Amino acid sequence: MTILSQVLTPLLFWCTIEDGPTRKAGRRMAVQNVMEIIVEQVLKEFSRSHKLHCECEECREDILALALNHLPSKYASTHEGEAIVKALYTDISLRQTVIKEVMFAAVKVEQHPKCGKAAAVTG
Repeated sequence: MTILSQVLTPLLFWCTIEDGPTRKAGRRMAVQNVMEIIVEQVLKEFSRSHKLHCECEECREDILALALNHLPSKYASTHEGEAIVKALYTDISLRQTVIKEVMFAAVKVEQHPKCGKAAAVTG
């Protein structure tokens, strides 16, 4: 079994859950920053276990943007490439970095909200 297949096999289950039916490997898709998909998933997991002061679309997008600005971009143009990038997320060091950046971004947005709803909660 090659290293690539060892990495991709456990990931196919995750791709099926997150992206619907499994896609055919290698098919072209629009160029996409796969780190965005990873950060969105981490934010979903984080918001389940930690109550955000405001869960409005604007605050969630601010958290995503702030976290993504502190993480390396990982672009893919095929579904196989997308799976490989998602497989990188199984690396504990990258996973911890992504979680840390999402947490820092959530705290910063909570301290300096831009939406009126959040300001009313903190004010």
